Amino acid sequence: MPEGTVQPLERRISSLLEEIAAASSIRDKIAYPSVRQALELAENNSIESLRLMATLVYDVIIWGARQKNEYEVKIDSTKTLEETIRDWSSGTLNDCYQICDGIFSDYFSSELNSSLPAEIYLWIDDFVHGFKYKGSKKQDIPQVVFHQSTQYINSKHSDSLATKVDTLIELSNTPVLVGVQEVKPKPVPFPFDKMKNLYIVSFIPGGARNPALWPILMHEALHIIDKQWQLVSELEEFINSSEGFLPLDKEPSNTLKWTKEIAIDMLTLGSAGPMFAYSLAEYLDYLPYIANADYPSMDARLYILRKFLEDPRNHLQGSIDDSRQFFLRALIRKKIKEPSNRVNFDKLYDLIMRWMVNSKLLHFSSILENYHNSQTSNTAIRTMFNSDRISPQNIDLVPFADPVYSYEDMVRMLFIDKIPVAIHPTILMNVALSQMEAKELGYKELDVLVDLLIKSIEKWKIREKWSAAVEELRSSE
Repeated sequence: MPEGTVQPLERRISSLLEEIAAASSIRDKIAYPSVRQALELAENNSIESLRLMATLVYDVIIWGARQKNEYEVKIDSTKTLEETIRDWSSGTLNDCYQICDGIFSDYFSSELNSSLPAEIYLWIDDFVHGFKYKGSKKQDIPQVVFHQSTQYINSKHSDSLATKVDTLIELSNTPVLVGVQEVKPKPVPFPFDKMKNLYIVSFIPGGARNPALWPILMHEALHIIDKQWQLVSELEEFINSSEGFLPLDKEPSNTLKWTKEIAIDMLTLGSAGPMFAYSLAEYLDYLPYIANADYPSMDARLYILRKFLEDPRNHLQGSIDDSRQFFLRALIRKKIKEPSNRVNFDKLYDLIMRWMVNSKLLHFSSILENYHNSQTSNTAIRTMFNSDRISPQNIDLVPFADPVYSYEDMVRMLFIDKIPVAIHPTILMNVALSQMEAKELGYKELDVLVDLLIKSIEKWKIREKWSAAVEELRSSE
């Protein structure tokens, strides 16, 4: 093969594959198996895409250059394959370098080595794979990886990789003009059959260290759940059987897309708690938002969330109840305008809430109820240490035995005493974000809070593991 055109690219692809393989040592240091597994799947997909690139170079680009060169040599015997490649496809080969580096950097820099804390990764992963509702499907939700991007968005991983190489795939279906004749190449399909089922949730630069934007990741994760389980399709059937079509816009197709986005907003608030309302309001300070055919106006979205927070059917009562007032005040400060066609938005809100209650989709209320009913968090562990099976001398090995804290207790520990709190991450985030809304935090204070939240989630996961191990010991007695 010509040294000046092909072999450097071959060496580049080999080098990238070696770097991805070596990067497994970074992945293996992550403490959470589900996160490691998701990254392994992303690694597999990236490797298969780079191998496809090598195939495209040789079976499409070089193959086409050989066809043309055989014809050109008949006219000019001095014409080399190297020259034909340079004349015919040097631009395409340059694109190959960029595509290969893009596939590598997406995995290594953005997915594997992203600045998103592993604990937040784990929190969203637990949320996705623990999501349930009345009549939920048995079909598994795919693993999720996180990718730094210019906007929050979700997509299927294999489809995203296919998009990167689609112009080269198209070349494999395009005849090569040799003189006046067309020679058809062998089509090279994208290896979907070798791809692992996986989804990407993208986050914006700077969002990884900003707790106010973490709940947006839950919104995107709910889009993935909807893609897998068709939740909103069930909602649309419920709307059609109850009320019929509700025109939110003069363009019917806009109404369907806006209904979906508003439904996902409400599902996120029902799962994440009041903090999502604050998070969506804060989002406006970071990225421009323009209503379009896919997204309703932000006024309409915040208006709906304010109705949710004020609705007695939301089941947000409890020790976190105080925080609702903070989030309501945050929304009011945004000076939300009532959406045009408010009557239909009000009807839509009421129908979605009725459907959520009927389908048992108000998950945050269950999280609160379980927390309030737990009395003390590690009763089972302390019971085991009083049994004959475990020596009392090992009591120091019990990591956390936190009681059920009030809202004020949590605020004091996180913001005054700077103590990580081993409680459910969703409850933790609601408390933290309510205080962020209540008072302006400086950069250093925010950085300390982020570390406290990460340590809190880590403590929570350790406590969960301890509780599970103790229950297993008790059941074996």
